[in-house]
Amino acid sequence: MPRLTGTLRLIGEIILRLAVIATIIGVGFYLGRLLEALLTLIAIFQFELASRQLWLHKAVSEPLFAIYLMRESNERYYYLTIENVGSTPAYMVGVSRIISKNGKPIPPEEWSKHVVTPFITCLKTKESSTLAKITTEFYHKHLVEEKGIIEVSYVNLFGEWKSFWCSFTKDLVIHIHARERSPGFLLTLPDYIAMLKALYKISKISTKK
Repeated sequence: MPRLTGTLRLIGEIILRLAVIATIIGVGFYLGRLLEALLTLIAIFQFELASRQLWLHKAVSEPLFAIYLMRESNERYYYLTIENVGSTPAYMVGVSRIISKNGKPIPPEEWSKHVVTPFITCLKTKESSTLAKITTEFYHKHLVEEKGIIEVSYVNLFGEWKSFWCSFTKDLVIHIHARERSPGFLLTLPDYIAMLKALYKISKISTKK
């Protein structure tokens, strides 16, 4: 069922984009301005292409992080260490929210009693620093047993506020970057067609098995 829903959604996205293209061409043909309609489509594609190139430039300039979890024996705290393994610095790095298992943020006045998080003014490339100090009680109850999430925020090279999530197991931290969709409406048509073809090939392989 999820695969069918995803396939139908892809088909819907493709039809929508084809409908927009056909409408622009149809209106141009009806008004006797087919050339202007085609030039309009070309201008839209060029604008979206320029936007995507800018997005790609920003994407490759994003800092990348590695998160380490440490706890010394007989210590009542877990320590989260963050390292910038990317090629650009990150600014104002720190824990911004802690989200409970029901998806609601825990009030800062509550979690700040158990989590100490100094904001890092600048985290340079290949540099590491302590991200947070967490009491063992809070770590095991809210982050492991109740599957809470720590949100880490930072400011990138372009002055944009970004964030990612960290989830936890007993002795492991899993850090998840939010995936940003590439910009563009008509320009995403080839992407959706390629995804639909890939889903079709996967379904054929599954049927053979």
